[in-house]
Amino acid sequence: MIQSCIRVKEILTCFYQHRKPNYKFLSSSHSYFEFTYVDSGQLYTVVYNKEYILHSSQCMVYYPNQKHSQYTDAFSGCSCLTIFFEMETNIPENLKNKIILTSQQMRLEMKRFIKEISLIHG
Repeated sequence: MIQSCIRVKEILTCFYQHRKPNYKFLSSSHSYFEFTYVDSGQLYTVVYNKEYILHSSQCMVYYPNQKHSQYTDAFSGCSCLTIFFEMETNIPENLKNKIILTSQQMRLEMKRFIKEISLIHG
């Protein structure tokens, strides 16, 4: 297995949300990176007019100024973690517009992180 390391300069905000069926987040873009991890369910995302479906245990990184939207279908919602952050160095371009299946170790870390921010934001 090949693993890479990224160096986050600063986490700007993070939140964990339960999104109901028919949730729609209209298009946005911003000057920082955005990481979205789907904990359960499935989340549709559109990046530059191309649709992707993130299932449980999958994630995607949106790059700065990358126009994107998110939604759920009429039948199922999802729970997801979103982190806005700045980098010390850029993430490799080959991660752009890629759905990433997380490893067992990363899933455990995500669950721990979600639990911690849930305690803080109660």
